[in-house]
Amino acid sequence: DVGEDAWNTSSYQRENTLMLSDDAEADASPKLIIHNHDTEASHSATVGQVDAEDLFYLESRSIDSRTARNMLVEGFFVPVLEEIAVDEFRDDVEELVFERLQ
Repeated sequence: DVGEDAWNTSSYQRENTLMLSDDAEADASPKLIIHNHDTEASHSATVGQVDAEDLFYLESRSIDSRTARNMLVEGFFVPVLEEIAVDEFRDDVEELVFERLQ
């Protein structure tokens, strides 16, 4: 949200979605709410699966494919988890992610 008093600002919003199964669905639609037109704003959205080249790289380092995939998925969630300010909630979300990877 870019407020009316936010003159000469620059903002960027990015939405990345990681598809973890063939049944997964995504509705990526980043939205910027701008109340001041003296601003520079942009947005983007990506939807994808675990990158095959990243998997290949880790597997070429003798990491089995399941561990490699889990490492990449866990790495995807790190920036999200770092934004959760409530420690207990962050721990619960992290535990849920790890449980789903098992």
